Amino acid sequence: MFKDIDDLSQYVQGFERSLTLQALGPSIMQARIEFNKSIGVDIIEKLLENEGVAELVKSAIANYAMYRYHIFWAASKNNTNQSLYKYQYEAMREEYISIYWCAMDAIFTWLDKSELTEWKDSTKYKMRSSLLIKSAAEFDEYFQIDKSEYFFSKVQFLMRKVMDDEINPRMKGLAEPSAKVLDRAKRVLAYHTMAQAVMLFDVTELPKSIRNDVAHEYTKESSLMQVREKMKSIIMADVEKYYSALEAEVKSVVRGLNIKIAANLNEEKNSFYATL
Repeated sequence: MFKDIDDLSQYVQGFERSLTLQALGPSIMQARIEFNKSIGVDIIEKLLENEGVAELVKSAIANYAMYRYHIFWAASKNNTNQSLYKYQYEAMREEYISIYWCAMDAIFTWLDKSELTEWKDSTKYKMRSSLLIKSAAEFDEYFQIDKSEYFFSKVQFLMRKVMDDEINPRMKGLAEPSAKVLDRAKRVLAYHTMAQAVMLFDVTELPKSIRNDVAHEYTKESSLMQVREKMKSIIMADVEKYYSALEAEVKSVVRGLNIKIAANLNEEKNSFYATL
């Protein structure tokens, strides 16, 4: 993927010139594994063959590799005149992961506009057709995720689980849900998905706006787990409220359908007369 260290360095800000590809090798391997988990092992080589997206792939891999390697680099600077303050270390890691996210978002956008067969045939792409919410932009209308296509791709399995376990059973009485029912279902789907994501995902796997909230709350709590549990509790309070609203709307629609059916039992064209 990278011809030499100079090739890699052009994708990373503030690159340390003393680093070598050999030293970064394990981190680059981790970056490729993370990339393949997100997009697919059969797709990366196809992307690298296309000039329009190859640079984005290299940027994503290079910055994620630097994110993973940075702790070793920082440790090597301890007790020297190049040692870092904690805030500098965290700021650099945040920059690497932010650039990685930007590149991944752009790659997903490119894939969706492309006619790449491997992507159109992928499980991740096909899964969207079964979901109530079908894009990051639509998800963002209900719960802000910075319109991140990368994050949206990561939570699709959670969305499907929430739909199967919680939402579909509540809507089973409706053949064709109304626009209002669908809106309530999408809202609770987004919120319930996020309540699970803040507990299951590593902080770096959450959108930047949420990472910032976690960092802010971490200054007031004694552990990261407490921050996660607090955020989940706050979100779940809304989830319960939105489920109640969804159930009420479904009952209202079903009741209306029953009344309509009952009112039309004895039309003139019928050869029977019904009584209740």
